[in-house]
Amino acid sequence: MMTFERLLELAQLGLFAVAGGVAKQCHRMLKGDEAFSLIRFVLHICLALFAGITAGNFIPHDLVYRDGIILMIGFTAQPLLDIFEIKFLSKAQEVIK
Repeated sequence: MMTFERLLELAQLGLFAVAGGVAKQCHRMLKGDEAFSLIRFVLHICLALFAGITAGNFIPHDLVYRDGIILMIGFTAQPLLDIFEIKFLSKAQEVIK
């Protein structure tokens, strides 16, 4: 069962990850890499949210740099998820064999 404290923790992780995702989209637009697309923006925010909450659960609460790490995870969500997918699939194949 979800407690109020757990929901607050997930909200905090999500907020920091989303802030990193927004920063990444702003960075891309300012560099001129791509034009603004609302669909791409929302999808990137969803990826950042997922990556931040997932990775944030593995980072100790008392770590001083935890919030900064979550911001960077949100900023680099897509490449990080690609790496996680490759590593997870390779480990899963090892276990299956």
